Amino acid sequence: DAPDGRAALDQMLARLLKATNPQITARILVLDHPLINAFALPDDQIVLFRGFLQAARSPEEVAAVIAHELGHLHHKDPTRDMLRWGGSLGILDLLFGELLGGSATVATFNRMITSQERRKAESKADAFAIDVLIRADISPAALIDFFTVFNQGPAIGPADNAFWEYFNTHPPDVLRIERAQAAIPTGFEGTEIIGSNEWLAIQRICD
Repeated sequence: DAPDGRAALDQMLARLLKATNPQITARILVLDHPLINAFALPDDQIVLFRGFLQAARSPEEVAAVIAHELGHLHHKDPTRDMLRWGGSLGILDLLFGELLGGSATVATFNRMITSQERRKAESKADAFAIDVLIRADISPAALIDFFTVFNQGPAIGPADNAFWEYFNTHPPDVLRIERAQAAIPTGFEGTEIIGSNEWLAIQRICD
């Protein structure tokens, strides 16, 4: 919550929120932890980890990830995930918990049930992010850079390994990159989202 970093992050978020249609609201919480990750919560809150902010190579990459998480908020994925997890896990535990040997097995079955829906949600959040970035005059190429560098999804596709189809919650990176590239208007470059001093302040927000 260092003031300069907070101000720069809020500036970035405001530009993205202004570009959402219909317009949504969100808040960002930064956790002082080395994990390279981000996620959205049901209370319109996006959580970024220090590790991600320090590993990101540009403010546009951070903006792209925030835009992706805004997509999850727009589609109410965090709330749906909580309800789905609690509902399906509870039903499975009721029906098969004793028979299958306890909660670990039930959790595995639950993951099989929810993985396909999660992959669809990730794809929809990607599409939302690209649209918001273009509206905000920020290059969606940063989303491609993020997939390339951080490898969020598997390197293989469903056709390569049937096991993947049941358990992975993210689409293959190569597919996400192809979709993003196809959605970027020809010649679109975007404008600078924040200056170098503001970017440094974001990376040092936990100092």
